[in-house]
Amino acid sequence: GLSRAATARELGVKVNTLHTWVSKFQDTNITQSASSDSQSLADENKSLRKENARLKEEREILKKASAYFASQLS
Repeated sequence: GLSRAATARELGVKVNTLHTWVSKFQDTNITQSASSDSQSLADENKSLRKENARLKEEREILKKASAYFASQLS
């Protein structure tokens, strides 16, 4: 790859301008990546909460069924 100075000359801009562009691009990528990770975690959290609620409901049903059948044996 070209140096920043060579790239700036090729683009017809000052090195400082190119540096600013690169910095802004990197900051944007970091922010977007963090935002994407955050959304992914939020989606996973929502899914796990839903699964947890379903499992709790199933456990309660099994407890009631177990109690019913235990009472039938007596």
